[in-house]
Amino acid sequence: MPSRPSRLASLLAAIVCLAWPGAHATDVSADAPPMQVEDGAVRIGSRTVRLPAGDWTLVHAKDFHPALARDVDVTTAWLVLLRDGRFGMAMQLSLPVEDMKKDRRLPDNPCKAREGALRGDYSHARSELDCLAVFGHHDLQAILQQRSPRTARWLARRGVPKVDDGVEFTYAHREGVMLGRVAFYFPAQDFASDDEAATWASDLRDAFEPLVERKVTQVDIPALPATPGPP
Repeated sequence: MPSRPSRLASLLAAIVCLAWPGAHATDVSADAPPMQVEDGAVRIGSRTVRLPAGDWTLVHAKDFHPALARDVDVTTAWLVLLRDGRFGMAMQLSLPVEDMKKDRRLPDNPCKAREGALRGDYSHARSELDCLAVFGHHDLQAILQQRSPRTARWLARRGVPKVDDGVEFTYAHREGVMLGRVAFYFPAQDFASDDEAATWASDLRDAFEPLVERKVTQVDIPALPATPGPP
């Protein structure tokens, strides 16, 4: 029979797990990809992103220093959703475990890119970056190869059919010493209209802005397009 201290420790552990859903998330920094995401969520530091139901794989993760911010380590995770063996979506999530030591303006602003179907720069001060951008790609496979060769190779090894026309949603945010960025890559046919894509982009910003600013510790990805396009 377990001793009383052992029973107490088990009870406390159970309470912690119930009170902190992020404890059930796949820890990007601790786990070795590629690996199936069995718990429906991924975590970087103390922040968790919950994933819609589906066949998710954490394909690649790496740490890097942003330009002009050598005092902060940012973790980037690449996750892929497959739908019946086909490419459903890829997510590129970049968050630091700890914030920058001081407020500084970083040059990486997706809203400054010349191309782009939609761009919204909501920055209001030098200490803020608040950019939402949507880009169309005629060769999504080439974009994935350029930005995450490991993800492109993983898709090829799995025999996942290539996607030509794609759409990218990118949200980058910095508030003082806090920063983060997330990008999603879909087959373009998943969105019936530009208005539908614009609505999804707005929902993306609403979800991830408070996560970057540490106002919340976990968020849900906005609901995915209800009816994926035909193969």
